[in-house]
Amino acid sequence: RSPYSRIAPVVYLDDAYYCHQRGDSAVAISRDIADSIRRTTPEIPDFSAPETKDHLYCMVINAEDNAEWLSHSPHEQMQDMAVIAYYRLDDHATIRVTDEMCPYLRMTGEEVLEHAHRNTNAQEYRLESLEDVLDRMMPLDVMDVPTLEEKAYVLTNQKKSFGAALITNPEVLEYAREVIGEDYYIAPSSIHETILFPESTFDDPRELEDIIKIVNETTVRREEQLSDHAYYYNSQEKKVEMAVKPEQEKSEFQEQNNERNR
Repeated sequence: RSPYSRIAPVVYLDDAYYCHQRGDSAVAISRDIADSIRRTTPEIPDFSAPETKDHLYCMVINAEDNAEWLSHSPHEQMQDMAVIAYYRLDDHATIRVTDEMCPYLRMTGEEVLEHAHRNTNAQEYRLESLEDVLDRMMPLDVMDVPTLEEKAYVLTNQKKSFGAALITNPEVLEYAREVIGEDYYIAPSSIHETILFPESTFDDPRELEDIIKIVNETTVRREEQLSDHAYYYNSQEKKVEMAVKPEQEKSEFQEQNNERNR
């Protein structure tokens, strides 16, 4: 990080590790990382400029994993997740807004979140069937799509970046209800997208939670995981709620203990 900047680059080491396994030297790998940082490090913006508010957007993150960071940042609780604001420098660089940044932005934390919601709600979004998404990745003549995937929809934004925040937009949630034709479960695929399943897909939402846990453990980077829980869009109350209520989990836990003690 530059001594004159509060911005530090984030380097994911997966690609570097792959290059190491391929036999690339440490010098070559370090040079590639340095070149990448130089290419992507943005100029520091004037946070006091009037147009600053147009660069604020919402991000949804795991509340427990980010508890320490949330303690000094504007946020809203959403079940076991948290809605935060970030400043978009460009298509590749972002800054999460902290309490310390708010005076530089000349806004309160509440105002930061208000503008972030407004800009997030104005984003173009994509709601398409999981079948179509997989079809682009692998043609259907190569892979048979299971019934579960035929019924599912992927929700994200046009940039496919921090698209899970669309579940904070009431209009998008209601539009998805119209497309799906019934209330639906929300699987927090990652911070970048969610997967929606018609309520009729599962007899018990705990089946979906089992799938979410497996995917998180095997596929999703820890820093991009949202939750091990499934959510449910209740169209009557116009809100997102836990698909499996805490009392249901407690009851199931007690039943398992009783079985083991018999």
